Amino acid sequence: MYRSEKMIKTRMRNMALFMAVAVALSGCGSEETGTREEAQTAAEKEDRERKADKRRQDSDEPGDITGDSPRELNEYRLCQKELETENGIYILELWLDQGIYGSMEEFGAGGGIYEENYIGKYHLAVVDENGEVLSKRELGQDFEEGDRMNFPGTFEIMVEDYNQDGCPDFTIGSYGSSSVNLYALYTILEDGKLDLLGKDIPNCSPGQFSVAFEKGENGSFFGSMWDNAVGERITIGYIWNEAQKTYVEDDY
Repeated sequence: MYRSEKMIKTRMRNMALFMAVAVALSGCGSEETGTREEAQTAAEKEDRERKADKRRQDSDEPGDITGDSPRELNEYRLCQKELETENGIYILELWLDQGIYGSMEEFGAGGGIYEENYIGKYHLAVVDENGEVLSKRELGQDFEEGDRMNFPGTFEIMVEDYNQDGCPDFTIGSYGSSSVNLYALYTILEDGKLDLLGKDIPNCSPGQFSVAFEKGENGSFFGSMWDNAVGERITIGYIWNEAQKTYVEDDY
């Protein structure tokens, strides 16, 4: 009986020792896995930054252009926005395909002319994290300026989800008047394709070339105009028209 109890105790000690070692090894494995995952994430981020730097190097930089001013610009990336979506990381870019760069002094003061001016033909592009272009859209088709769009330099592209479909929506605006800019509203679909959700949307935000509209209920939002007759800002509501797949002015 004594020998049986002794054998049982020995086996229990061995089992406890085995479990302790297994737990310790499991902890090491988790730590190593976490370290590998962190390293992989860092490497992926570094690779994205390297590809972004390469695209920047392939584009013109005004400061590097010599010669008389105004200066010609070709394939110059003005803005970039990285978006995390359910389908991965998309990079939204605004490119000046062909145009000129100059100052207010060179172009002359007036509506739609700024301290610095990047005037010409633009397009939007969506690029995946591997640098593959998923879609493009000519910007001039959505604005009266056509191939004479003008921006005063780099600006932040404001992203929201107005129609509540889970896809990122964003605005690009142009000069409307001293008190109003006019905006086009775009979305990036699940496959990375660009689509237009609305255009000629006024908002009292002169000098801002991408804005986040005030949201309403059921996917609606509000733009605004300045009424000179009464000297106040007027709110304009926009609602989603499912049949037309676009935003239309609310007639309330």
